[in-house]
Amino acid sequence: MLIVSKLRPRRRLRLVEQASDFFFLTGGDDRVSESQTRFRFVAGAFVAEGGGLAAGEWKRAEVELVLSDRRFLFPQFQAPRKASEFLDAIVGSQIDRLTPWSRAQAEAGFATAPSTSDETTVTLAAASKAALDPYVEGARARGADSVVVFAARPDEAPIRVCAREVNRNARARNYRRALVAALAAAVLFALGSSALESWYSDQRQTAQAEIARRIAAMRTNADSAAQDPQLAALLQRKRGIPPAVVILDALSRALPDDSYLTQLRISGARVEIDGVSRSASSLVALLEQTEPFQRAQFSAPTTPAAAQGAEEFHIAADIATAMARSP
Repeated sequence: MLIVSKLRPRRRLRLVEQASDFFFLTGGDDRVSESQTRFRFVAGAFVAEGGGLAAGEWKRAEVELVLSDRRFLFPQFQAPRKASEFLDAIVGSQIDRLTPWSRAQAEAGFATAPSTSDETTVTLAAASKAALDPYVEGARARGADSVVVFAARPDEAPIRVCAREVNRNARARNYRRALVAALAAAVLFALGSSALESWYSDQRQTAQAEIARRIAAMRTNADSAAQDPQLAALLQRKRGIPPAVVILDALSRALPDDSYLTQLRISGARVEIDGVSRSASSLVALLEQTEPFQRAQFSAPTTPAAAQGAEEFHIAADIATAMARSP
């Protein structure tokens, strides 16, 4: 019964702020009535008024806090509809520009709505982490496993701002320790029988033989590579070219915030990128100044993009390998 109780789904509590620091416990549609449970947030704690849930009923719960819109800023900006899959990165880059907080100081979510056939209106919901922390801590103190914060909007769906796991990690560590102890006891008991010990010995010998075979095969491959100049050159070239994740990171550092990619092709030691930018003419110089790119040039003429003031660009550049960079 104990194991079953631990595996039951977590209950979900949704609290909607109606007046300053007054919350109603609601159903999934956020509608409230005077008969519903009310909580007041006082001195960093949620206090039930008129009965309400006992503290134990918050344990292992996922608490959703729908905070009043006056606690958030809601700046808007336009983004190309083609860039919808990059919106998380675009929003992150806009926090410093559109809010008084840095990325590290803010919690932010967003919602989108089509504005034209080519552009999307992105609405941020941003607040400082310091302003939200007391409410998250208040839910944690009552035993909640996780807290999800939403920003309410008049006549529109709330925007999910952040989600934090507050108690689950410590509980999970305790569960893992108990499981490890139980498994260790079971293994020790099983190893006490001679039949299982014999089986274990056979399995160990088989595994050791397989390991020895693989080590011998690796040594043979290494010797073949050393004796075959072409294979050795191929392996050296493979080690010299940076992996794709390094190239993607370098591109993210080189391209300005008003530019995004629509295509990326990596062929050997050459990369080709297509995209949209409001300053396409400066991109070649930016790539030349960023490792591991060199000999960057436009591979096709730039053309006007659908977004006003933007251009579609096509650039190719060589990827400097370790061999090319060495003197």
